[in-house]
Amino acid sequence: MRKAKSRIIVMLTYGKMTLTQICRETELSSSTVHQHLQELQQMGAIYPVVDPYIKKWKYYEIEPDFDFGQFGLKQELVAGAISRQRSVRMNVDNF
Repeated sequence: MRKAKSRIIVMLTYGKMTLTQICRETELSSSTVHQHLQELQQMGAIYPVVDPYIKKWKYYEIEPDFDFGQFGLKQELVAGAISRQRSVRMNVDNF
């Protein structure tokens, strides 16, 4: 199951995603993905963000200060992806 969690983390480095989007990409059931998301959240690796316009939508994002080495991921790669996400978001917000 660590492989599935690692895959979810890698997907989230590209941007926030909903449970449904993660299920679609991983081809795992919603209950399995939900369990992984809960465990990752309890570990402090990710956090949920409720969409301000559509309150029932919950997105998941990477916690930038988390040590992703335990998943076999290089911290620099995750940090670089997060930095690029923030840069894109700032550019879009300033548009």
